[in-house]
Amino acid sequence: MAQFDFYGSWRDTIIILEQIIKTGKFILIADSAYREPSVYEIHSISDKNLEKIRWNHSVFLWSNLYLKTSVKFSPPNSKGDMDIDQLKSSPSIDMMLPDVYEEEGMYRLGGGFIHYPPFFIDPDTNAGYHPPKELYITFKSLKTIIQALIVKTYYRYEKNINVGEFKPAIDIYWIGQDAFELMQKEKGFIQRGSIHITRADLFLSRDEIKL
Repeated sequence: MAQFDFYGSWRDTIIILEQIIKTGKFILIADSAYREPSVYEIHSISDKNLEKIRWNHSVFLWSNLYLKTSVKFSPPNSKGDMDIDQLKSSPSIDMMLPDVYEEEGMYRLGGGFIHYPPFFIDPDTNAGYHPPKELYITFKSLKTIIQALIVKTYYRYEKNINVGEFKPAIDIYWIGQDAFELMQKEKGFIQRGSIHITRADLFLSRDEIKL
């Protein structure tokens, strides 16, 4: 399994998707409820496409580099809707699309990620198989594309290592440019449990942090 997490606004999402589409390496498929076994492909950023994917804030990324089988759907639910079955479909990367959510005059930054599972299932034999090497390579390339468009920050906190015992630790938060600007203006925050992480809590260099 591989996963890369980041935060952003919907504007950040649009910028990232535009860059992914521009590479020409991927087929973007809306992760949505389907009435017919026919996928909704996204080849450009339009109002119609954005409305479709914002409903579920999620897309699948297929590539000819690692295509193995066709798209498979789950059985219809009681409403007649079907979901894409990622494990039984061709190997793919799923992407959660970040957004911001207004809370008491502030904006909570929603999380996004790219991810693929530790195994897939052959729909004909039901046998599991490991993700192909090409998927791993493409995932790393995709991660590099996203990281070039967002800001790397560091957060210092006290890590619980035993009952009543703590030690300083550092986490990395990757944040979209637009969302980071909201934090700079003291309008945005990241939710970490019951804690609101603001711009004042973040560092742009690890060297700035005293442990």
